[in-house]
Amino acid sequence: MKHFTGRSLNRSALTALILLGSIAVTARADDEKTTRPAGSTRHEFVMNLPSLDVTPADDKPADGKPRCILFVPKSAVAGKPWSLHDLNAIQKPPVEAELLARGFHVAFVTPSSAKQRDAWQAFLTDRFKLARKPMFVSLSEAGELRAGTAKVSITPEDGKKPVHDKVYARTLVLEIGGERIAIVSVDLAIYTSESLVAACKQKFGLSQMLLCSSHTHSDPGRNYSALYEERITQALETSLKNMFPARISAGRRTFPQLGFNRLVAREDGHARESWFGDDHYTSENPERIPFGPVDPEVGVIRIDDLQGQPRVIVMNYACHSDVVCQNYEISADYPGAATRKVEEAFGNGMNCLFVQGGGGNIESLIISSRRTGPDDPFKSDYSTIERVGGLLAYETVKVAKSLAPGRKETKLRRMDDSLKFTGRFDKSANFDVHISTIMINDDIIIATFPGEPFVQLALDWKAKTGVTNPFFFGYTWHQGTWPSYVPDIKSAAMGGYGADQSGRMIEVGSGEMIINKHLENMYRLTGLMRETPGPVGFKAGPRYQTIAVPRDK
Repeated sequence: MKHFTGRSLNRSALTALILLGSIAVTARADDEKTTRPAGSTRHEFVMNLPSLDVTPADDKPADGKPRCILFVPKSAVAGKPWSLHDLNAIQKPPVEAELLARGFHVAFVTPSSAKQRDAWQAFLTDRFKLARKPMFVSLSEAGELRAGTAKVSITPEDGKKPVHDKVYARTLVLEIGGERIAIVSVDLAIYTSESLVAACKQKFGLSQMLLCSSHTHSDPGRNYSALYEERITQALETSLKNMFPARISAGRRTFPQLGFNRLVAREDGHARESWFGDDHYTSENPERIPFGPVDPEVGVIRIDDLQGQPRVIVMNYACHSDVVCQNYEISADYPGAATRKVEEAFGNGMNCLFVQGGGGNIESLIISSRRTGPDDPFKSDYSTIERVGGLLAYETVKVAKSLAPGRKETKLRRMDDSLKFTGRFDKSANFDVHISTIMINDDIIIATFPGEPFVQLALDWKAKTGVTNPFFFGYTWHQGTWPSYVPDIKSAAMGGYGADQSGRMIEVGSGEMIINKHLENMYRLTGLMRETPGPVGFKAGPRYQTIAVPRDK
């Protein structure tokens, strides 16, 4: 297992570590004395709450205080690059002897709040003069993939809101060589929880935990956070109790679009949302005109057991989950119908996770008329979500059944990063956007994107990766700011809902910067990005070559 971090760091050393790949010696954080390089030292601290002061630890237990550990190399690299990892109670992160031998500091902290992590980071940069900001890279050697999955209802039972169909949390845990990633798909509009992520990392030894919101507009609401946290924790616990040796495969398929771009260009050159009618355009697009751009493909990740039985399917599709918006009832909308139909198609307790794509400005061509309020006698037409979900499920099943079980050994590489932005209109606004770039083997790349990214960003990223199976995980959060809508530059200029109508918009160009960072990190993970001037290993030929031309006599 290779771990590397450091935002302001020696880039050539990063590439060397990525390419070395097989010689690092690892040790548990509590057993580093026998394996860490000679001359390196360990410092242990505790963080006092609520002051966030960091003080040296004594021989007594920390009594619930966050533990903070720093390994200092014998000879530090210029600029003092460093890695920052979670110190989990169950699956302790390894101390990377190779990192220490090459002059990198390695730091650990008990999974905790952002303020606590910031306090530890500030302490290290002040006292030990480490680089301003860390980054995290995880590279696993090819090994056995283990997976676990669970499904649990997150539907309140208090009866305050009528239930048309239940909403669920579905989990997928992937583990290779000590790297343990959890993907949690929830039938909720927008879901983030710093406390849940920290607690689950600590309790279950997770390296990363991704919260993927389906963005249904008919969820139970924000007043059930305790229920959501309890049920998600329960689902993760069940997943880890039932881990099995697994194979992973992936594919994608383009099919006739289910959605349209809801920001439609008007006579003045600006765009207005589809529910805004004028002399030429009918509100809500009842003619089902396929305005674009849209992302017309569904991506599928399939997890099999060793008997070739599908156990988990991840369905990645870009379209707003508001087919029955303003229904005043609980519903998972079309993703709920789609996942249910996929699960029914395979049976045997197989779970299907829905993950949104770049659906920030994509509306379904098939919708139910909106109610004016909970007392409106008009009833929402739920056949719409069955139809949209059924069409998506059909294509998903077709892709999934076409896939052969994956290879015996699996390789996982991951780089987490963050970018800071200001507001477009409110220059005092701050956005700390965290992303994760995940590569599985050589044919699967996942880019996470919190907030509601516009479709053009996903299309551009997919076109540039050059990887067989790119997965754009929009509405996916693990840390930092939820930036709401993130339009591409052209959409920001044309305007409309989500593009320029809010005073809290993120700055123009932030979406392109995020996908460019994903591309950069992907090339760093593969080792293709040179960190020193090239070319290397080429021999120059003659500058000019003269060829005699026969003359006529």
